[in-house]
Amino acid sequence: MNRRPIALIVIGMIAALVMPALLAAVKADDAKHSGHVAVIGTGMMGGAMGTRLAELGYTVTFGSRNPDSEKVQTLLTTIEGNATATTQDAAAQDADIVVFAVPWSAAESVVKGAGDLDGKIIIDLMNPLIVRDFDDMEMVSTNTSVGESVQEWLPNAYVVKAFNAVGFHVVTDPSKAGGPVTIPIASNHPDAKATVMQIAEDFGFETFDVGPLSQSRALEALTHLYMVAYIEGRMEDRFEYYFRRTP
Repeated sequence: MNRRPIALIVIGMIAALVMPALLAAVKADDAKHSGHVAVIGTGMMGGAMGTRLAELGYTVTFGSRNPDSEKVQTLLTTIEGNATATTQDAAAQDADIVVFAVPWSAAESVVKGAGDLDGKIIIDLMNPLIVRDFDDMEMVSTNTSVGESVQEWLPNAYVVKAFNAVGFHVVTDPSKAGGPVTIPIASNHPDAKATVMQIAEDFGFETFDVGPLSQSRALEALTHLYMVAYIEGRMEDRFEYYFRRTP
């Protein structure tokens, strides 16, 4: 008896059963990263975030004061994926998710100048940090937090505090940390928080839900500690946060 035709039939039947599920999984993964994200700010952190988001499959638009500048155009040439640049308000208006990555000194004017962002997910990775030079930085004392302020400025948006206490070089390549890195995330909006946690995990990070947006105060304090090594020139003491779960 020729067993080969029977084997081919069995293989064909298995493929017919398995392939639809595999294709559905691929389509679901593609859909997960099919949104439009605006990254407002083209500094080191904004560039790193936009690059990684484009790699995941998101359509990324950088919002810049000077979208045609050599700096911004050079950034675009380094990105594998769909990335463009325009003005800050135009980028924010066209996106489903808006990442704010601008200096603290410009935060309020940029956020308020972005227009109506009702219903959008806002990822706030800003800190109340004044940077005069690489080794001359100062954390600003406030009675609230940047995260809570952004939510106040955008009352009908879904603000999520994340990525504020991790280095841009580690966002670019988490393996540079030499081990696991945790992204603590705070928000008053569970669905938006879940979306951002998924993005962080797809980047290669672990995540920790720290609760409501008021926890932004604690997360911004983490940055104060994170920056000590940089501010004091103790580069041998640099670190990344990793929260180890209790067994």
